[in-house]
Amino acid sequence: DPIGKVYLFRDVQPGILQASDADTQWWGSGAAYVGVGLSTTDDIGSDGHRDLWIGAADNLIGAYTGSARRISSDAASGLLTDRASVTVLTGDSCCDMVSQDFNLDGVADFAVGDGEFNGSTYGKVHLFYGPLLGTMDTTAADASYSGRDTVGMYNLTLAGDTDGDGNLEIVSGAAGD
Repeated sequence: DPIGKVYLFRDVQPGILQASDADTQWWGSGAAYVGVGLSTTDDIGSDGHRDLWIGAADNLIGAYTGSARRISSDAASGLLTDRASVTVLTGDSCCDMVSQDFNLDGVADFAVGDGEFNGSTYGKVHLFYGPLLGTMDTTAADASYSGRDTVGMYNLTLAGDTDGDGNLEIVSGAAGD
């Protein structure tokens, strides 16, 4: 059963690490594919710890929709649905994720790659301006960009300010275009 796990290693020292060396572990149930996407943000939850975003390919309930869940890096080990904070982004599938203050308002924003959009494999990138609170569907995104061919846009990375205009750019890969 491909439930997936995410391992957090603190104070890493040189040498070979094993999964059993992890300080904290989070996992899913069913065919959740927990850990298919990972990202970090500043302390959105105001608990004094950086936040982790953990992607799951099928929303942790077997419905074949994706989700990205925000969790404090200080959360105890356990089933992700029991440990995740209030912010959950859901869509068709998930997830490649990047976080940065894209609109330069001092609050972290979040972009998520959605490999299957509306049941197709065209893919879409969704941008959510922060603060991110509660549960949001990809239809609530502040901006969305879709691929034009099968296996479309969903791999993401930050490019920085490539054109010198003061705004940050996102690079998205579209394997099928």
